[in-house]
Amino acid sequence: MNIAIYARTATSVPDNEFNSLKSQVEHLNAWAISKGHNVAAIYQEIAPGNTELRTEFHRLIACALAKDHPFDGIAIAGLSRFSRNIDQCLRYKRCLSKAKVDLITVRPMHRYGCPTLEINLSDNGWCSQMLKWEKM
Repeated sequence: MNIAIYARTATSVPDNEFNSLKSQVEHLNAWAISKGHNVAAIYQEIAPGNTELRTEFHRLIACALAKDHPFDGIAIAGLSRFSRNIDQCLRYKRCLSKAKVDLITVRPMHRYGCPTLEINLSDNGWCSQMLKWEKM
């Protein structure tokens, strides 16, 4: 699968090492390689959680919604990196689903493996989520 990586931090001095852009991109790239995915694009920015103020986020979404989008999935290092507003998150998730682009949340490594959160949105708007533990 071709994927895009999206990394975001709110400040140039993140509150912990994993939140740095470098760490997010490295972790997501390692995950993609371990799953046999091709990283088609990397989008990263230092911006607040408000999606309206994020240039790279809007470039990512525009590319994902384009008819000939170059990737089939977007890998993020936690849902808060994508959106901090559940309504916005669900709206974007719904648009991505219609475009057949998966939103893949890859959490940091834990001693039990790597938890991956899947968010599923049905046609009638119901949302369900599943946490999977994957060994890397």
